[in-house]
Amino acid sequence: MNINCFAGGRMAVLLLVALWSFNFRAGAVLANAWHIPDNTNDLGFNMRMPEFEIGANTTVTVYSGVQKLNNSYGTANQTGGWLFYKGATQSSWSSNALSFYLDGSGGIANNQYWKATFNSSAFGTNEVIQYYLYLTFDSTGGGSALVTNTFVYGGDSGSATTAAVATAQASPFTLRNRPAWIFHGGNRVITAGTNASASSVEFWAKLGYIGKDSILASGWSDNARVYFTTDGSTPAGALGVPSGNTQVAALALDHIENDPSLAGNAMWWKGSVANLPTFTTIKYKLGAWHSANNQEKFAEYNAGSNNAVFTFTMGTMGDPALTVNGLSANYTTTHVFVDEIAADSIPLTVRFTPNVANVTNAEVFSNLNRRDRATLDANGDGIEDGIVPPDGNLIAAGDDNNFYKAYTMAPDGQPGEYALTLNAQKTGAYRLTARYKILGNTNWFWYSTSGRRDHAIVVAPQKARDIRLYELNTLTVESQGTNSGDRSTFADLCDGPGARAYNAVSNRFNLDYVRNLGLNWLWFQPIHPQGIDGRQTDPVTGQPYEVGSPYAVKNFFEVAPLMSKANTRAGAMQEFTNFVAAADAAGVNVMLDAPFNHTGWNAE
Repeated sequence: MNINCFAGGRMAVLLLVALWSFNFRAGAVLANAWHIPDNTNDLGFNMRMPEFEIGANTTVTVYSGVQKLNNSYGTANQTGGWLFYKGATQSSWSSNALSFYLDGSGGIANNQYWKATFNSSAFGTNEVIQYYLYLTFDSTGGGSALVTNTFVYGGDSGSATTAAVATAQASPFTLRNRPAWIFHGGNRVITAGTNASASSVEFWAKLGYIGKDSILASGWSDNARVYFTTDGSTPAGALGVPSGNTQVAALALDHIENDPSLAGNAMWWKGSVANLPTFTTIKYKLGAWHSANNQEKFAEYNAGSNNAVFTFTMGTMGDPALTVNGLSANYTTTHVFVDEIAADSIPLTVRFTPNVANVTNAEVFSNLNRRDRATLDANGDGIEDGIVPPDGNLIAAGDDNNFYKAYTMAPDGQPGEYALTLNAQKTGAYRLTARYKILGNTNWFWYSTSGRRDHAIVVAPQKARDIRLYELNTLTVESQGTNSGDRSTFADLCDGPGARAYNAVSNRFNLDYVRNLGLNWLWFQPIHPQGIDGRQTDPVTGQPYEVGSPYAVKNFFEVAPLMSKANTRAGAMQEFTNFVAAADAAGVNVMLDAPFNHTGWNAE
């Protein structure tokens, strides 16, 4: 009910004034009373239930505690009291009477607990809820002092008492303007820094809540910070202000996630710290608050261990660091595109930090641009170097006779870091690693050890970025029937010599047709002669299916005879060659499906 109608009319106002004036009697003391929403130790559940999961029509129960027995002044005999509440935009307070809940036992035998309720339907859907408690006592404490009627106010993790209603109303308990929970769970994203000795880190935290309408003004938090140290000390600070050796970085709302809670949706906040030192232990805490009350909560508040200190290290002291164009080289891929005809040259900057003392030299070891040497046998072991390359420990920098080559690196000005730029010029799939030597030891120490792996470099044709592809089967794309002679050939696909006459309905496929579709690549299913042995039998005719599967390849170095008017291998190779020349002139690229793991039973 409204405070102006506390007990009805003028008498109610006078009674309330009388009760409050009692607080100022000489010798009176405040009760040892409390209401701590986060506290579950007293009752086995929160002293506000539910604590945060409050929707548009939720009954909320508020519990108060008081030390009744064994006070220094004697007994605090509570006779009742009131729960006062309102929305932040409402001008007057409503109230509901407290009722007795239970006397404590065991470890809380001195305590007594009372309760009252309110319903959230009394407020706007996303409105901040405010409340405080007023506890009444009789004058039979039995001690040297009287127990005065006591107001209880405060925050989620603590409360205070006062004899002044103005104090309680100025700092009431509130809902929807402080985080209900903060979940981090070590959610970090590490990216390359400006050099191999530093990395940038994104810190992510999930907070409850924001209103179901996701209006920013309904967010329960409007500030968040990460407090971190790099010297091993425990981070400290509050409300975005660091202390000691702590540094601080801001987090900002990144996106909203639908949440099943009736209290609202979840908010994802993100903050970045650039160039944190590698091989250094980072300790940090995540805090969030609302500027309306500046009551900061720290992860993992209501989601794990409150006020947790998180720790991580980017690399283990002594581990080497290798990057290619800023990307960690450990089992990762760099993908670039070149036009070999135009003599493109794409720079790849390699940085290597051995992270040991007394390095005498550092080198890059790679087969970049050396595809033509894959079939050589430089060490005479009878195996192509692309299959089993020579021992890298025996290849000196500058030796150009092998599939892999070593390149000397130079210090780049960063402590302990070496650099080299290689240029990607030839298409292919390559590998790259690094190695170093230290004073007094003639052995190479390789980056690709202790669980680290080589870096992959994929150099693709520039054309591959703009592929608009059409897959087809030479024999069927313009087939006029099911007989062998009805199938289309390469000449039919480009209106070449001997091709069928163009027909806009049944014989319209040609290179102009391809270009008019906006295509620039044709991907042919296997064009090779097809194996005969082992073909399935047509149950209708009792004969093997004609012409068989294009994936039962008989010879990868020939073209299927049926793909030519002459129906010979020589004729098919000529028609295919003519087609490729015509396609090239028309600006259409040709790609062949070469299923090297599919061969016919009678492969040649």
